[in-house]
Amino acid sequence: MPPNPVEIEFKLCAPPEVLRRLSRRRLLRGDARPVARKLSSVYFDTPQRELWRRGVALRVRRVAGKWVQTVKGGGTARGGLHERVEFECEVPGPAPDVSVIPRGPLTAIFAAPEFAARLEPVFATAFMRRHRLVTAGGVTVEVCVDRGQLLAGERKEALSEIELELKSGTVAELIAFVRQLVIAAPLRLEDRSKAERGYALAGGESRMPARARPVELTSELTVIAAFRMTLAVALAHLQANQRGTLEEADPEYLHQMRVALRRMRSMFRVFAAALPAAVSEPVVAEMRWLATALGPARDWDVFVAETFEPVHREFGKHPGFGELARRCSRARHSARERARRAVGSRRYQLFVLAVTELLADDAWLNQLDDAQRAVAYSPAAQFATEVLAQRYAGVRQRGRKLDAASYPKLHRLRIAVKKLRYAADAFSGLFESAAAVKLLARLARLQDILGYINDTATAGQLLETCGGTPRTQALLEARGVLRGWGHGRVEMQRSALQAAWKAFRAVEKFW
Repeated sequence: MPPNPVEIEFKLCAPPEVLRRLSRRRLLRGDARPVARKLSSVYFDTPQRELWRRGVALRVRRVAGKWVQTVKGGGTARGGLHERVEFECEVPGPAPDVSVIPRGPLTAIFAAPEFAARLEPVFATAFMRRHRLVTAGGVTVEVCVDRGQLLAGERKEALSEIELELKSGTVAELIAFVRQLVIAAPLRLEDRSKAERGYALAGGESRMPARARPVELTSELTVIAAFRMTLAVALAHLQANQRGTLEEADPEYLHQMRVALRRMRSMFRVFAAALPAAVSEPVVAEMRWLATALGPARDWDVFVAETFEPVHREFGKHPGFGELARRCSRARHSARERARRAVGSRRYQLFVLAVTELLADDAWLNQLDDAQRAVAYSPAAQFATEVLAQRYAGVRQRGRKLDAASYPKLHRLRIAVKKLRYAADAFSGLFESAAAVKLLARLARLQDILGYINDTATAGQLLETCGGTPRTQALLEARGVLRGWGHGRVEMQRSALQAAWKAFRAVEKFW
């Protein structure tokens, strides 16, 4: 056994009928008939969940009359591609035996006094697996189609997924194979392992919109390494909210997807000097498509929640508001369905796969020219200083004469503030943290105020497109009330903007 065996696999989810149809396609037939096995596993941890907090999973699985213990951990999960250290060995019974775990990067935790005695079952899996080896395009993949359940006490969750483990070949060839499958069937790249889903089920965790995790950059990183780390965090943020966007009513899921997408787009602009255009431009084009698909839904969510509903509560008896509410509801529903179709589409999955390829495969780095290579392998801290100084100067320039600034000028300032904030947030780990936190807070305040003013301008455009030409005087009056209310709120926000701008100018730069 290699000292640090690494499992490299893709996980994709789909309903059972999709997996059945896909299994019959030529792409997955292989050289032999699939082997079917019923697999039952129990995952163990301490009452304090010490393994889980360290990113380690320990299970014992019943396989063909034998008990097989597996330890997994470390590594990464990006866009459905999982790379983890894995140790597997036979044990005499259904209880874990940590004494047989080979020494390696995951084993230090098991050496703690009486650690083994504190292990207890946390959750289980029970599923039918059909697996076979498939060779295509120079890559050999173990294809496992799993259908069954996750079990934690009285709680259950359906399990229906396909795992594609790389046996020989390159990660790039594995990604090419996955791309063919995504084109062939409606599959969803899954960045959660069975263990992650099982722990969530055991903890009774309800699904919640996910916010971005901090990017933990360090001073020894190169520019290209910093790009990959920031992009990976943004991709994880995007994927963590896609299921909620598709299945839940809470609009915050879609909002968080848009935030993640904006951060991704920002990173491509920040690191443009280190990226070959032939590699970045197709991905950026898909980000523009997705932003166009998600944007109207978020605009309607904000308008209804922050403008229409407060005014409706005050003027609800006015005859025009009932008709306007119905028109807004139809337009909002239509925009939301368009966003869901985009997130649920094959095109979206191929976009996620393209980003995953940038993160996991080095082949595209061969396309760097000399100037791009010089930037890509330069110190990230030096690069960050230059980027932040440039963006800070851009904000200061666009913030002149705010008291009489027009909507278009405020919109341009908002974009500049947003660009500086995203870059400062991504690079803050390279600098002194207290100063970074202070500046980021001032930028967030500016962005909130400017965002509110921009939402008011967007509201006027939504009213113009909401259900066509008004047919009644009452509807015209209701629209007028909404516009007047919005303009009044903007004037209040202008005063707040002046104070926020002064606070921003007063804070020290951290780079």
